[in-house]
Amino acid sequence: MINRVPHHKQRKGKPHALLAEEVGFYRKHWGGKIRVGLVFPNSYYVGMSNLGFQTVYHLINQNENFVCERFFVSDQSLGNTTPLSIESGEPPARFQILAFSISFENDYLNVLSFLDAARVPKLREKRTKHDPLILAGGAAITINPEALADFLDLCILGEAEEILPVLLKSAAEININRWEKEAFLEAVRSSAGCYQPAGYVFSYHAQGTIAKMKTRSGYPQVIEPGRPEDISLYPTNSRVLTPHTEFGQHFLIEVSRGCAKRCRFCYSGWGVTPLRIRQKKVLLSQVDGALEIFKKAEKKVVIGLIGSSLSDCSYIAEIMDYILTRGGQFSLSSIPLEFLKDSNLDRLVASPIKSITLAPEAGTQRLRAMINKKWDDELFLDSLPALWQRKIFKIRLYFMIGLPKENNDDVRAIVQFVKKISHLQRVHFGQRSNVHIHVSINTFIPKPHTPFQWSTMISLRSIQSRIKLIRKELQSEKGINVTHDVAKWARIQGLIARADRRVAPLLMALNQCGGNIHSAISQVNINPDFYLNRSHHPEELLPWDHLTVPDEKTILLKHYQKSLVKTHPD
Repeated sequence: MINRVPHHKQRKGKPHALLAEEVGFYRKHWGGKIRVGLVFPNSYYVGMSNLGFQTVYHLINQNENFVCERFFVSDQSLGNTTPLSIESGEPPARFQILAFSISFENDYLNVLSFLDAARVPKLREKRTKHDPLILAGGAAITINPEALADFLDLCILGEAEEILPVLLKSAAEININRWEKEAFLEAVRSSAGCYQPAGYVFSYHAQGTIAKMKTRSGYPQVIEPGRPEDISLYPTNSRVLTPHTEFGQHFLIEVSRGCAKRCRFCYSGWGVTPLRIRQKKVLLSQVDGALEIFKKAEKKVVIGLIGSSLSDCSYIAEIMDYILTRGGQFSLSSIPLEFLKDSNLDRLVASPIKSITLAPEAGTQRLRAMINKKWDDELFLDSLPALWQRKIFKIRLYFMIGLPKENNDDVRAIVQFVKKISHLQRVHFGQRSNVHIHVSINTFIPKPHTPFQWSTMISLRSIQSRIKLIRKELQSEKGINVTHDVAKWARIQGLIARADRRVAPLLMALNQCGGNIHSAISQVNINPDFYLNRSHHPEELLPWDHLTVPDEKTILLKHYQKSLVKTHPD
């Protein structure tokens, strides 16, 4: 439960303007405690919109033996060249542990930038016992940490709720006499979800593929990501409220983890398994807590219900009704197509929700079958008048380009799909319409621990040409806005997601070149095409094979082979 915490002066200067607007932050005395600098390698706005980051901040500070303060990067509003913690204004070197929470692969470069600015040696082998211990966790690290393997002392794979208490207990026991990071690393070497890259050595074939992984003495052969079976034991919700986030004054509540849809490109359906849904009584209790907080603040509460598979929660309608009857409002992190029924639409209007986000992913049924995306064009188009009747005029649609076996006809089908919506709204309203369609184009990246981990990624030129085609065809359509990722950064994200630890020099060069991939490549003997432009052989040893659950590779390969001949979703 979040309580309002009195503001205190920072050790250096006046309270930070951002901190002054927060409710729920921690300000603890340092005496005798292990100091943890929790770093989100992106802006304050992005970091404080991240429920996982807030959860870790809360879990550490709940332990009386620790003080945890936050750092952010790439945020000019902080006004500091040298990173300083939000809570006390202290530099990273004064913390015994620097813990990075990394959700996005492209933020790996910001980790290096942060260490540079903090004057902490980037490479693990260059650091001494007097430097902070560097660890990292989060979704991107769990998927594949190998790009940062030479920089990190410890990786936390999976979900923090059961892993973190064990680590904190070990650290506190060591700190009774004197903090020693090597003693801590030895103590947690075999702990669940703990991966120490220094304990693993790779050799390679002449053509560049991995020949063998050798495990040093005392290190486990396989590290399985930690996944609490009963997430109802760990209510996950907003811990710090601030207006400076994507969700403003929303109070976020995580309903579920994992996804039963199992789209073949998505890590949530394969790596975050099984689907787990919190008990109704736990969710209702979290709603009550949020309503009480906002009642005291005399503000309208908007509760954001978070989960990749909300429609699989059999009592989600009861939760929404409960929020509405108590005088609150809600928002949904995702809306599946089958949710668009009159009763649910009435709930959305009552909240009120003025826009919806849906993910057709592909423009043709052929590609949707291949990726196992269940979507019905006719059902969606038939639902539009009901949306417009309820004054829900803003529709955001997510599509991917670069899927396996995609051709130009598939790309043009995205355009035709959007034009059908535009045509229907003209039929419904005439030329004067409030309907706005936002088309978001994202590049497919074959992620580890999914059936498509063996696939290739399309070239930079192909990404650019397909985006150009879509934008050109839709630019004359009224009320349609097209956004897309940056082709160069999509390729860098793909490289990092699929990397082994040999890419460390390239990351350092990218960091020095400000992300200029051509300049970085000219400085190192690494070919990104080796990681991106080739299909991995089914029997090939992959960089992340030792960071997995039992039988994962066999299951994924079966579904990958099935996708190549699939004509209907499972």
